[in-house]
Amino acid sequence: MKLSASMWSLDRTVQSGGLTQETFIDWAAANNLKYVELLSYYMEKENNLDDIIKKLNHRNMFVSCYTILSDFSTSQFDALKLLEDMKTAEQLKAPFVRILGGGSQSRNDEAQKNIAAGICEAVSEAEKRGLTLILENIGPYSCHSDQMLFYMENCSHPNLRLNFDTANPLLADEDPIEALNKQMPWISYVHIKDFITDSNPLYKDHAEADPSRIQRSANGRVMTGITAGEGCIPLKDMLSLLKAEGYEGFLSIEYEGTGDSVKETEKSLSFLRSII
Repeated sequence: MKLSASMWSLDRTVQSGGLTQETFIDWAAANNLKYVELLSYYMEKENNLDDIIKKLNHRNMFVSCYTILSDFSTSQFDALKLLEDMKTAEQLKAPFVRILGGGSQSRNDEAQKNIAAGICEAVSEAEKRGLTLILENIGPYSCHSDQMLFYMENCSHPNLRLNFDTANPLLADEDPIEALNKQMPWISYVHIKDFITDSNPLYKDHAEADPSRIQRSANGRVMTGITAGEGCIPLKDMLSLLKAEGYEGFLSIEYEGTGDSVKETEKSLSFLRSII
């Protein structure tokens, strides 16, 4: 398996002005990573693609995935923006483009229909460019395994795969192990993330440190991010299942906790290295 880290893990440091895309790549190199997950969110803010490509080449590093924001839930998704993002992914030589189903449509039946149609259209363009779209299990219409399988079966294409986030099944009130087993045949990318829920005595301290990081499940269960290995997600068991199925793809750290994002992401990486 290949280790990576999403720049989103260090977002709290980015927002405080303590990190840019270039210094994130330097940080990753210092932590012995060969791969980084970059985001369109930061790329568009900095508008320095050429500099990022130079930095990657200088560090002899590679992009594991280019993560974009997409919303296919309405029939009017921004096709031009999607094409621009794919072009950037090509220039970065990223094998994967992470997409979202989206959530701006209020009607579930219409949303799922639109998402399936939009993804089918997008994946045809991705194929022309040698890219693979990976749909992440997040959002009101694309979080539960049943929803994810609906899209995979209705838009069956070799250039459409899944980005399985280890913690996000909790947002769909689904058992993470059961979700992993159901989605396993389509998984080509994994976010390693951990959550702590309000049933844990330590939850209050973590949540109060940054209330903006609090998330709620479909049924109202409350949780927030925490360092990998310190929460309620059975990461060791999940990795064992992935190994047993012969998974050899990326494991990308995605820390969403309320602590020092640099230190806690480094701790998450150390934990991940200790169990693979």
